[in-house]
Amino acid sequence: MIAMSLPPGTIRPVAARVVLGGVWLLALWNAARAMALAQQTDWLTGLPFAVDSRWRLALAGGWAALLALSAIGLWRQWPAARRFVPLLLLCYGVYELGMIIAFSPTPPALLPVLLYAGFVGFAGWALWRPIADKSFPLTHRLKEVAESRTHESQD
Repeated sequence: MIAMSLPPGTIRPVAARVVLGGVWLLALWNAARAMALAQQTDWLTGLPFAVDSRWRLALAGGWAALLALSAIGLWRQWPAARRFVPLLLLCYGVYELGMIIAFSPTPPALLPVLLYAGFVGFAGWALWRPIADKSFPLTHRLKEVAESRTHESQD
């Protein structure tokens, strides 16, 4: 039997994979929302909404693009994506809860607030903890270079 070795690369922590999957699901959700709004634009323009359905279509498409780009950044292990994704999820949660508050006669239940807060907190924990440095090779390499320079300057 021939022994095969794993290809060189980094091992992504399970928590980072869960965040990546969640960001992809939110991107797909907003893309589906944009497609549904695009198909029903003629019907929705006749209804008395405070916000035009075309604005909601543009916002859904924008969120789908931003979330897909950030998911690609996480997949490709861009260092900026690691810092950007939890903040983007926080903005998305505020936007979604704001839409619920603006268009619902009753205040939102506690469950959506807790779900958004939990997902943002989990994403921040998963991507900002020290073990995640190793799954983003450029960030890990930059830290090693900075540490070696400080050790050289101390000697």
